[in-house]
Amino acid sequence: MALIVGGELRVAVTERAALTELPALHSRAAEGAVHGKVVVVPSAA
Repeated sequence: MALIVGGELRVAVTERAALTELPALHSRAAEGAVHGKVVVVPSAA
């Protein structure tokens, strides 16, 4: 955490996906269509 706070580490998040979209995200990743980091967030209720 100290590296992030100190600005020494940066994580490039290219996409956010809802938890309900996880199966489709896995399919896209298997096809090589996902590049970079993806943050999975809780689905809206």
